[in-house]
Amino acid sequence: MTQSSAQTCSSSLAGLNVCAPFVVPGGTASTTPSSDCCGALKAVDQDCMCSTMRIASRIPALCNLPPLNCGN
Repeated sequence: MTQSSAQTCSSSLAGLNVCAPFVVPGGTASTTPSSDCCGALKAVDQDCMCSTMRIASRIPALCNLPPLNCGN
């Protein structure tokens, strides 16, 4: 990933902050994300989202912690 595409990816991921009430346990969100959240998600490049999730899933191992086990 080039520095420019990494910056674009970071910027679009930052836009997902409006989705926090929907994804944070105990949040105040209803069962449906807001239109702002859906718009922010639509704006994120799929490759950016997938790369971020792959990287995030490796963090526990890099910190010598057990892998995440989310069940569902």
